[in-house]
Amino acid sequence: MITMTNLYIEPTTHCNLNCQMCSRNQWKNEEIGHMTLATFRQMMSNLPKSVHRIFFGGVGEPLSHPQIIQMVEEAKATGRTVGLITNGTLLEEEISQALIKAQLDELWVSMDSMHEEGIERQRDSKVEEEGARECEERLTTKSNVLENLKGFILNVPDRYIGLYNIDSKEIRDMKIGIAFVLMQSNLNQFKELVKNARNMGISEIKATHLIPYDTRQLPEICYERILGTGMYQEGNRSMTHLNLPLMEGQFLNSEMSGEQLIGSNLSVSILETPIYRRKNWCKFIAEGYVFVRWDGEVSPCVALLHDNHVIQQGAYRYNRCCSYGNVKASTLLEIWNNEEYEKFRQRVMDFDFSPCVTCGPCDLFENNETDCEGSPFPTCGACLWAEGLFQCP
Repeated sequence: MITMTNLYIEPTTHCNLNCQMCSRNQWKNEEIGHMTLATFRQMMSNLPKSVHRIFFGGVGEPLSHPQIIQMVEEAKATGRTVGLITNGTLLEEEISQALIKAQLDELWVSMDSMHEEGIERQRDSKVEEEGARECEERLTTKSNVLENLKGFILNVPDRYIGLYNIDSKEIRDMKIGIAFVLMQSNLNQFKELVKNARNMGISEIKATHLIPYDTRQLPEICYERILGTGMYQEGNRSMTHLNLPLMEGQFLNSEMSGEQLIGSNLSVSILETPIYRRKNWCKFIAEGYVFVRWDGEVSPCVALLHDNHVIQQGAYRYNRCCSYGNVKASTLLEIWNNEEYEKFRQRVMDFDFSPCVTCGPCDLFENNETDCEGSPFPTCGACLWAEGLFQCP
């Protein structure tokens, strides 16, 4: 039996930016809105004891919610670990101090560039109808995300133990993470980030791939060549197995017939520990995640939180969002124990879905309603999170 452990809350779908790769750009019938405090508090008042972590994220920018500090405070008051992800542009002195005072445990900054000019190329300033003047004033001056992050780190008080501070060289305990979107055009900047992470005070870098919602984004993806390798095709006996000792990175990155060694047609281990994806495995289901949208709808994973069109293997796929209830009408535990939700979680654990990612597009590939195995909605055989290509904090 799977226990609910991680509560992922989308406080808003408002955002102060308009990133070219954002799924909101291809929404057609979705509303933009903030979660009300009443909805949030109703959810918090019936929080299952098994939930140990609350995380604020989703499609919008959490710091654009007018009551986000209050939400963090009230989430932390439940005794859970509390995290939040932001694009970093609104992470100014006042907000930083308020988040630290609210005892935020994890701060993640989503990045696609190490340099402001790169950020500007990927993003266009967008002013939402709510608080338009204030947002416009913020965006007339370029926001330096790295400077904002450094300022946040320097505001962390001495009582925190565990975080490396670049100025005082003290060790403090708040987790600071970077969620980096890998693209062909920013790989050198990713290397720069990895090289400088320790001196920046970064606890963890979590890289993920670009999700292509538009044909213009296809040249940017960095995972096509991996699909035929031993890292992806776990247990393929036709491949030679390469077992490596600990060694210098330049050998692993050396070119072999135009291909990277680790990316070649081999299965690979380091000290007999295999490097490959977990086949037919969903972290969100296996580790007890539950996702609550800004309007209270409860989804099993981030991929099913909103309707979206993605491009896979050159074909469009429409993924319809999936909800098993609303926290305004039922408690989280009542929704979690819903028979249909339980059946879905078991289907995902069994993962008896068509292998859509490697099989290729067909008539049933066009959406997530069913697949060649006759699986009911929602089908997960084309899920790139379950394929090990995408990941979230």
